[in-house]
Amino acid sequence: MQGSDKSQVVLLEEISKKLKKKSQLVECLVDCLSISTDSAYRRISGKTALTLEEAVILSNKFDLSIDNLIEYNGGTIAFERRSTLKSENDIAIHLKEMAEMMKIQIATGTQPAIYTTKDIPVFYQLYFPEMAAFKVYSWHRALNSSQDLKDPFEPDKYISNYKNLFADIKQLYTKLPAVEIWSEIAILGFIRQLQYYYDSGLMGSKETALLLCSQHQQIFDLIKEQARMGCKLDPDNFAQKHRYQLRIILQ
Repeated sequence: MQGSDKSQVVLLEEISKKLKKKSQLVECLVDCLSISTDSAYRRISGKTALTLEEAVILSNKFDLSIDNLIEYNGGTIAFERRSTLKSENDIAIHLKEMAEMMKIQIATGTQPAIYTTKDIPVFYQLYFPEMAAFKVYSWHRALNSSQDLKDPFEPDKYISNYKNLFADIKQLYTKLPAVEIWSEIAILGFIRQLQYYYDSGLMGSKETALLLCSQHQQIFDLIKEQARMGCKLDPDNFAQKHRYQLRIILQ
């Protein structure tokens, strides 16, 4: 976790307090993070920064809140994620990291988040359970070509596994002031992906494909209204309004 050496020190100190002996910290890091003893000492000394994934693992293990451990000064907080998504567990961790980063950004209360994309921002796809499930399904297929992932898309499977994370990210993003910089090809990316899965017989049913098309249109209706009003809109809480700006890059 980069951006604040003091944050790493505070986090490890809080963990030490929860251990019976301070000498157990090294063993704790080795076991929780699956790293060597030398790597654990380097993190304790500050020579090696904790990645956000490691910080999330430790904070969950010891019931600590990352955002409460960071001293905000109105500047930029940067995070490093070294590993790539390789499994279902990695996807869950990735979604948790999204939530943690948004919590930190919201807590600073200073600058809006700047999000640049050539696709529909993933946050909006998580607003709709079926579209969120399709996003995770497509991630799975991109990461793994095993036989079980050749099965057709079944929304309920992914909704049941990830519904709490989907809901958390939706609520956090509606509260986060943002400047979104979209490419004009963002609309086409999802349509082409949907067409591929439908033509290849992986969509499951025509009704599912039509539902995703409807949700895709609802996202753009929401974006258009947010751009018009200059603020975020939460379909579940119209009283909450946070700064929003949309920019389109023509290519």
